[in-house]
Amino acid sequence: MRHTRRPGPRPRRSGGAPGADAETLGEEDVAAIAEHVVRTQMRHIRHGLRQVLRGLAPARPTAAVVAGCGAFLARAAAEAAGLTTWDLAAEVGEDAARSAPAAAVAFLLSEFCEGSDPSEGSDPSGAVTA
Repeated sequence: MRHTRRPGPRPRRSGGAPGADAETLGEEDVAAIAEHVVRTQMRHIRHGLRQVLRGLAPARPTAAVVAGCGAFLARAAAEAAGLTTWDLAAEVGEDAARSAPAAAVAFLLSEFCEGSDPSEGSDPSGAVTA
């Protein structure tokens, strides 16, 4: 049997939760969903960070700079991986720190497009350093 939509206003959905609407999804439910999302994000970030750190051995860094709207996630993942953290927002302010991840990606893309190895680093003149 085919389901047909009844005429009238559509029910409001809450946060994209399947089968839930504002009347059936309470504050505790929303908090539980948010906690699940944070735990899942943390697991993925920790896994990715461990992969990167394994690839950098033996020159494994001991600290991580955290910045952007996900700094709280980055901080927790870095600390779980045994790294000390440096909060960029404390040094340059929230606005500048929020844009730092995008600037870093742009820098890496520019290095990639030029054929340089970004892991070798570069100075402001564009000279690649080892």
